[in-house]
Amino acid sequence: MSTTHFTLICFFYFLAKTAMAAPLDSEAQAAKITEIFSADHFSAYLPEEHKHTQIRLNGVYTPSLNGDCAKETKLALKAKAFVTEYLKNAKVILLDKQKHDENNILWATMYIDGTNLSYVLINKQLGRKLPAPRESWCH
Repeated sequence: MSTTHFTLICFFYFLAKTAMAAPLDSEAQAAKITEIFSADHFSAYLPEEHKHTQIRLNGVYTPSLNGDCAKETKLALKAKAFVTEYLKNAKVILLDKQKHDENNILWATMYIDGTNLSYVLINKQLGRKLPAPRESWCH
């Protein structure tokens, strides 16, 4: 990574961190999404740690691509397409409230240009808020 590229990442990280409505943890870090598995599951490069990792979103569950019914699968594809498009124009992606699980997947709150992605999915009815009893997507 070039020095200029790293400097820009740091600048946008600082800019987004100071402009957020919700306070970020001091451990918040920038991320570059490298693959989208589903609307709430990603692969990303973490420049500050110089490593790749899998990420799951905090606070939301989305329909499964291997759904229990055609309706769930169709909604999962719609949610994944929405997130793919949403991330396409992202300038700053920040991860906050991070914690690794037993499978070394990083659970985090993801902010896209200052907006919590979990909240966007819930507001678009492409995800449901956690912690709540998981309901079927097939009804």
